Amino acid sequence: TFTDWCAPLDKSFFRGMYSLEHGNYAFFDKHGLRINKYWDVPIPEKKLGHESIEILGKKLRNAIIMRIPDEVKFVTALSGGLDSSIVTSIAADNFSGELTSATLNFEGKNDNPDFDHAKLLADEKSLNLLAVPLTAKEMVADIDAMVKAMDEPHDTIRQLGLFAIYRNLKNAGCKVVLVGEGADALALAHNGNIVNAAYLREELERKGINFQTTTDSEIIAQLILTSSEKTWVEKIKYAMHRLQGAYS
Repeated sequence: TFTDWCAPLDKSFFRGMYSLEHGNYAFFDKHGLRINKYWDVPIPEKKLGHESIEILGKKLRNAIIMRIPDEVKFVTALSGGLDSSIVTSIAADNFSGELTSATLNFEGKNDNPDFDHAKLLADEKSLNLLAVPLTAKEMVADIDAMVKAMDEPHDTIRQLGLFAIYRNLKNAGCKVVLVGEGADALALAHNGNIVNAAYLREELERKGINFQTTTDSEIIAQLILTSSEKTWVEKIKYAMHRLQGAYS
């Protein structure tokens, strides 16, 4: 199956058949159906500092290296974004041959930052960059084929780009693709006025937080991340209670 190619959990082409929630497995026996979670992100009791970056880097590096096959042709999928760039960089540093990376090149579009960033990384890491050309007309023509291949409904245009990449890789004889989808990312945005934003920013800066932007949205994100609560729901509740103003 394709990473990030998941139909909405309540949608299906088949009556009474639906997808499991991510990170769960189903087991059916004489006692009936049981659905259990097999993966979750634990929130440690002890707050980690800069050493957590080293721990995460080591685990990520090992996870990528152990997935580099030596018996079949493989490539990485490169969007130019942070996740796929990290996966591709680590793979290139630990692969004995010339690494091939596949990316999309939307034809007829002058502004194509994903392809531009992928090209920069390819030059930096001496990658064999496989640029898959794609036009709007070709994307429309691929809709029926993509739905048939996946046998389930889909709702985002980016899946058509992935479909085009994987089709080209299949034709090139590639058996394994390492990807970085950003599937565990948490996106946050807000609209409105936070009247105590300056106070909250100063408070967080005194705690050692280095802000990357001047937006109020980052203040909300940092409140969530630095909260001492043990679950994500409680962390978000904590942040909402700290905010003053009118916003959504």
